[in-house]
Amino acid sequence: MSTDTNAGRNRLCFDPVTLEILWTRMISAVDEAAKALRRTSFSTLVNESNDFACVLTDARGQSLAQNTESIPSFIGTLPVTVKHFIADIGIENMAPGDVLVTNTPWIATGHLNDITVAAPDCAPASMAGRRRGRDRRRMRPSGCRGRR
Repeated sequence: MSTDTNAGRNRLCFDPVTLEILWTRMISAVDEAAKALRRTSFSTLVNESNDFACVLTDARGQSLAQNTESIPSFIGTLPVTVKHFIADIGIENMAPGDVLVTNTPWIATGHLNDITVAAPDCAPASMAGRRRGRDRRRMRPSGCRGRR
């Protein structure tokens, strides 16, 4: 690993072997999260059809890694939803242990059945996952509306 000061910015530069090791570790982390979600879910959409995705984002909401059996539409919309969480709540107001949940169509996938769950971590990254939620109960027709 070395530091490159290109155009006045400090960047970390990794050799190819270290980069591959770090990349594989991130993929393994989201694959483990996906496996835990699949094994503990009561939804057949999650268990049998893999209708969910787990994505690791950085503190700005940029996608870093996604699980290997993800649905492509979720992979594209999860980082956008995390960016909305960051803009609405503010990264400085989030702490480890917080869980952010939405099914708002305007900031997520476009319909109420998809639920996005994001959990900030103490490291400078956050985990996010999405599943189809046809089996949820006692929801308002307008979606999940929480209070701050």
